[in-house]
Amino acid sequence: MQSIHATWVSNGLAKGEGQNEDKLDDDSNPDWQAQPFALADNISLHLYVSDAPCGDASMELTMAAQPDATPWPTTPSSSSPDMTDMPGRGHFSLLGVVRRKPGRADAPSTLSKSCSDKLALKQCTSLLSGVGSLLVHPAGVYLRSVVVPEERCVRDAVERAFGVEGRMAGLGNVGGGWGGGYEFGAFEVKTTERMFEYCKPVVGGSDGGEGVEPVGSNLSALWTWSGKLEVLINGVLQGRKQFDPRGASCVSRRKVWESVREVLTSVDEAGLCDQEALRVVRGCATYEHLKACQPLQARERVKRDARNLALRGWTRNTGDADWRFND
Repeated sequence: MQSIHATWVSNGLAKGEGQNEDKLDDDSNPDWQAQPFALADNISLHLYVSDAPCGDASMELTMAAQPDATPWPTTPSSSSPDMTDMPGRGHFSLLGVVRRKPGRADAPSTLSKSCSDKLALKQCTSLLSGVGSLLVHPAGVYLRSVVVPEERCVRDAVERAFGVEGRMAGLGNVGGGWGGGYEFGAFEVKTTERMFEYCKPVVGGSDGGEGVEPVGSNLSALWTWSGKLEVLINGVLQGRKQFDPRGASCVSRRKVWESVREVLTSVDEAGLCDQEALRVVRGCATYEHLKACQPLQARERVKRDARNLALRGWTRNTGDADWRFND
């Protein structure tokens, strides 16, 4: 991945690109929750990124890139919930906290979490989304390692952000009791001397170094091994207008819901799985109801424990799920 931000596009692809899943035998797995598929035992998942994840795992790098790397003081005016509960890039003295995705300086504030925080949570929930976990059992769908260029990795930072001795320490005695195939699957952070040819250039900071200031782009390219290719502008298919349903990407929530329904219907027609998952997906009136359905309660417990015991300050992003499949 040129940027770790792309992992959340690729994570969406995992919801619909399962070419290496086995039929799950529910008689041999007490944690089975009606999913028709599971990841094959001989597959392990690893991630390479060309830069440190934004958020807590890259705060030291962010500080070093400033003309003045002195941590910003926390003043009463900057201690509002909007700033300290989920800060963006600033307030370097706050380490180990959940942060918003930085974005551009002139961009409106959102509740989208940084890549460090999303990766930390994926150590608990697996790489599957909630809807994807109705189709694939989460056991084994965890990253084994994350590989970062050596010069972009601060060991103390990644241990603090992801490690069992860092902010995730509170989950050490909890994850084993989650059930449903979920666990606290801490990944190993490895380094490499190889650099991606088109990686983001390093900007000079307090050391007086020189570099080219990178400019963000609203253009994304999406490709899968099965041959799916999309070009997205601001998250919408190129050539389509915003809010046009035809502009939805294959990794959008609507398309993932649609794909899961289609796969479950095909599997059911072939007589290869229990009908419970299909009944759940078809019976939910809105996406909000789908996310709150009974088969996803085990996953919700995992997320709740992660927020309460490790990722404190995580503000839930709610209010955008009250829409129907055919809206």
